[in-house]
Amino acid sequence: MADFTGDNIPDLAVTNATLDMVSISLGKGDGTFTYPPIYHEVAEYPQGMVIADFNNDGLLDIAVSSRDENKISLLLKKNMVNPSPFAN
Repeated sequence: MADFTGDNIPDLAVTNATLDMVSISLGKGDGTFTYPPIYHEVAEYPQGMVIADFNNDGLLDIAVSSRDENKISLLLKKNMVNPSPFAN
């Protein structure tokens, strides 16, 4: 959980190894989240996830490790909601 939109409301990011995606559901501020979530493709079999500012722009990014490949998918937050795929 992290605030991906800058509205001081926690949002939820979850890996989905079956679909090879990360889904982000935006917090509504009442303990619930938006549905459907925003989906982002990542490397095959995503497993571990770290949220940090990887490119020093002051915005939270998401790094996702792949279970079966030596790959890290990096989703950079270039705008308010949609981290865009940067590297696999």
